[in-house]
Amino acid sequence: MRQSRVVVDVLEQAATMGDLHHAPGVVVHGELGDVIAGRVAARTDDAQTFIFDSTGTALQDVAAASIAVRRARERGLGHDVILSV
Repeated sequence: MRQSRVVVDVLEQAATMGDLHHAPGVVVHGELGDVIAGRVAARTDDAQTFIFDSTGTALQDVAAASIAVRRARERGLGHDVILSV
């Protein structure tokens, strides 16, 4: 983790109960919302490694998943799974 750029969804929660809680001394690159908004730099070259600690807000997880699903569908990737009870 120390050699990667660590991005969290909510810093306070990640530091309290996320991976950061178990990794003292790790410097956080920024929160996901700041990366998406362009206030914090995203990857600038293919050699950079990012770690995402998604311990905080479930709403951001849903938003990220929605984007991933949309992009996969646009590219014709993935499979639909029907779950029934």
